[in-house]
Amino acid sequence: MNPEFLKMLSVDQATADWFYETDPVTGTTFGMKTLLSDPQTGMSVLYCVYPKGYCKPAHHHTFGQGLYVLEGVMQADGKLFHPGEFVWYPAGVVGSHGATEAGDVAFLAFANGEGKLFYD
Repeated sequence: MNPEFLKMLSVDQATADWFYETDPVTGTTFGMKTLLSDPQTGMSVLYCVYPKGYCKPAHHHTFGQGLYVLEGVMQADGKLFHPGEFVWYPAGVVGSHGATEAGDVAFLAFANGEGKLFYD
């Protein structure tokens, strides 16, 4: 095992670099920051901000994905989730999630492995 991996990791979300993704279906651009990308397990944790009104269209992943709401309100599959609430999508489950028309939503996205995203 890589000795570097056995060390504690800490990341200051406030100073981490932003990167941006444009949704190929809607054309909406949103920002993310990588908090963890584990090359041994494929696990990742991203800090994400979806702009007001943006909802990622129906899609599924080849990995499980968890979403933990930090600020704002997240809509996911017809339900509303508030700060402190968590949503889990097992691998292969189709879902749609995003911000409401009321404002942006900030959340942590957890992936339990590497894989791909497919729009349905």
